[in-house]
Amino acid sequence: MAPTLLLRLDCQGRKDILGIWLGEQERSKFWLKVLTDLQNRGVKDILIACTDGLAGFA
Repeated sequence: MAPTLLLRLDCQGRKDILGIWLGEQERSKFWLKVLTDLQNRGVKDILIACTDGLAGFA
């Protein structure tokens, strides 16, 4: 299992950890779970997503 960490960077340059998830593979089902979890916790918009070539995210 590999940990996945999501950070938020606001307009003032502050960073917040949005969450840490454990998953065996970073496939589309995993990302659907992560994004649904963020939405359920109140995240409204994701303006920019920077990744390192993740499979299943794009």
